Amino acid sequence: MLKSNPHVWFKPPVILCYGVAALSVTGALIIARWLEINLQIAPVSLFLCAIMLSVWFGGIRPGLLATPLSVLAFAYYFVPPISSFAVEGKEIQRFLIFVLSAIYIVPPVFSRSHSR
Repeated sequence: MLKSNPHVWFKPPVILCYGVAALSVTGALIIARWLEINLQIAPVSLFLCAIMLSVWFGGIRPGLLATPLSVLAFAYYFVPPISSFAVEGKEIQRFLIFVLSAIYIVPPVFSRSHSR
């Protein structure tokens, strides 16, 4: 008789892991843009959640895919000048804090989600 181990996590297909990473960042961008139109928002938390979801679901590599996607989306849509990847001088600190936060959360989330 086979026994199932409740501590073994189902390993989804690789393409699904990377798809979740791309879709989670896309979803965060859509929600942030929609909230920007209707409310005043801080989109950083949405992108950080997308990265954490990607790491939790797919592992470190999909998390590392979600990180630059989130950074690029944040720079293009939310950091002045808008619709450009350039960053104004007064926005560099804000942008760097986001980048460092995004990079920092990948390994800790990975180690917690796969330590079982």
